[in-house]
Amino acid sequence: TGGAIGPPHLGTIHLEDSMSQLHAASEQASRGILPDRPLIEMTIPTSVDTTLAPEGYHIIHMFVQYTPYNLADGESWDNPTTKEKYADHVFDHVERYSPGF
Repeated sequence: TGGAIGPPHLGTIHLEDSMSQLHAASEQASRGILPDRPLIEMTIPTSVDTTLAPEGYHIIHMFVQYTPYNLADGESWDNPTTKEKYADHVFDHVERYSPGF
């Protein structure tokens, strides 16, 4: 849209290519494994309310599904390294769909 807010920015953005990706993420999560390709639903609230961020900037909201509550192999969400590693993985996944993210 050439930098302008347009219809693609107003709804929920889903970052997946196929139902098989969703199935794989669900299967991995059910075994306590962090999904290789997490299901990410993203919105850009500043596309409808520009007062939420300074002019020229945006905020996003991500809902990351199929993230296991209990992790396999002795991993724990109490470990800051686990959290940081998964956050980096999610951001890398967004980068695949939105270079420069």
